[in-house]
Amino acid sequence: GKITEVYDNAKALAYCRSRSLSDAFIKEFKIRATDLCQFKNKKLWHDRLLIPIYYQGKLYSLEGRDYLRTQTPKCLYPKDAQVSICFNQDNLRKDQPLVVCEGLMDIPKVWDYVTKNTTVTFGVSLAQEQKDFLKDCKNLILFIDDDKAGHSSIDFFEEFMEYDFKVARVHGKDPGDSTPEEIEYAISHAVPFGEFIIEESGLFKRDNFSLY
Repeated sequence: GKITEVYDNAKALAYCRSRSLSDAFIKEFKIRATDLCQFKNKKLWHDRLLIPIYYQGKLYSLEGRDYLRTQTPKCLYPKDAQVSICFNQDNLRKDQPLVVCEGLMDIPKVWDYVTKNTTVTFGVSLAQEQKDFLKDCKNLILFIDDDKAGHSSIDFFEEFMEYDFKVARVHGKDPGDSTPEEIEYAISHAVPFGEFIIEESGLFKRDNFSLY
């Protein structure tokens, strides 16, 4: 089929702008678009933003995101392709603060305005390979979607992390729907996960507890 630059597809470009994908982000992650493409297994994709996922310097998988926002599911992956790594994993630094989000559209503004050391796990349930990569990160900030699924991810991380981690969130929003100012504030004011859980329980007021 036909795969083009995002800038040659008006609808795909409009979607990118609506999701705050900067030119730098589009270029860095080699994002393309297709109005129609066909894989060897005869699977057809149409009207999809194509986001390649690299690992160890090679193309590992591909996310096809509906840029018209009318298709179900909104994200597709090639048949038999796995998403068992973290996005941009080759370039992540575990010796520096690492911001982890749920979905790809959550990180463009984090990447542009706060830190390039950010990634996504393609959902709240992690593959073992993702756990193995993240578990020994000493300064991990889990930037959650402020919904039920996002909050449940804290429990998943608590199970496998070898070090304490922090939780960031913007009240009532996903990171991708937040302003750069809200994102920067949330990350700079991230709290230890235990403190976050206690405060969310509503059983205690912040002034009445401290963690050691």
